[in-house]
Amino acid sequence: MNDSRKLVAAPVVGVDGGGTGCRARVYDPDGAPLAEAEGGPANIQTGGRAAFDNIVATVDRALEQAGLPPSTATRPRVGLGVAGVTPGSRARFASFDPPFSEYKILSDAHSAALGAHGGADGGIAIMGTGTAACVVRGGAARLIGGWGFRIDDLGSGADIGRRALRAALRAHDGPDAPGAFSKAVLERFEGDVWRAVDWAAEARAPDFATLAPLVFDHARAEEPTAAAILIRATAELERLVRLLRDHGAGRISLFGSIAHALEPHLTTATQALISPRLGDAMDGAALAMRLETAV
Repeated sequence: MNDSRKLVAAPVVGVDGGGTGCRARVYDPDGAPLAEAEGGPANIQTGGRAAFDNIVATVDRALEQAGLPPSTATRPRVGLGVAGVTPGSRARFASFDPPFSEYKILSDAHSAALGAHGGADGGIAIMGTGTAACVVRGGAARLIGGWGFRIDDLGSGADIGRRALRAALRAHDGPDAPGAFSKAVLERFEGDVWRAVDWAAEARAPDFATLAPLVFDHARAEEPTAAAILIRATAELERLVRLLRDHGAGRISLFGSIAHALEPHLTTATQALISPRLGDAMDGAALAMRLETAV
C-alpha cells in the first residue's frame, strides 16, 4: 500500500491495539490509506510501558512504509483505538510523553464502531482475545462489557482457552483416561498437570487464547466437551448482539476472529441483525481525529 504522495499536513495514523497485537495505518489528508504495519500487544491497562512502546514502534513502521520519517520527526496526529482504556491507563499513557502532535485515546470497541459504520450510528460486538461491545448514537458512545479477563470476557478466545484447560484438568480427575480433547490440551504441557497449573498461575489472556484453536479443531470432530465450550461462547455472542439491539443499535457488525468463527452458529434471528462492516477499527480511530468525538 506504499504511496509516494506527499503529505502537506501532519499525517493521520489510526491504531487498532489489543491484547494480542497492534496495527497502525497511515492516511493522507483526504483520508486515503497510504501504508500500514503490525506490532506487539497494546492493551494499555495491562501492558503498561511495553504497550506504549509497541504502539509507538508500530506507528513508526507504518510511517516508514509510507515513506515518511519516524514519529519523532513527523509528529503525526494519531487516533488510538486500544484495549484497556480506563482513566488510570489514559493518564499512565500520557505520562510516557507520546511523540505525537495530537492524539485521541478511545476504546477499541468505540473505534471499531466508528469504522464499521463510517462514523454513523450503529453497534459492534468484538470477540477476539477478549470481548467488548459498543453502541454509537448521536455521536456518543456507550460501551458494553469489556470488563477484562479476570471478571468478564466470556466467550472470548481467552475464556475458551481457560475453559479448555479446566475441562482437561477435570478429565484428569476422573476415573477414566482423558479423551482425545483433554489429552491434546494437556500435551501442550507435556502431559504434566502440575506444569499446566504453574503455567496458568502466570498466564495472561493472550496465553490462554492460544488454547482456543484446539477447542475449534475438536468441536469440528464433534467432541462433546469442546462442542459444549463453543455452544457457551456462541450464547455469549448472542447476548452481546441482543444487548446492542436493546440499546438502540439499528446496524450491528462483528469484529474478531472468534466472533467470525461463531457467526454461522448464531440463530437465524440474530444473524438477521448483523450487517457487513464499512471499515475497520483503524479507519474508525483515524476518523475520530476528524470528528468531534467524545472519547
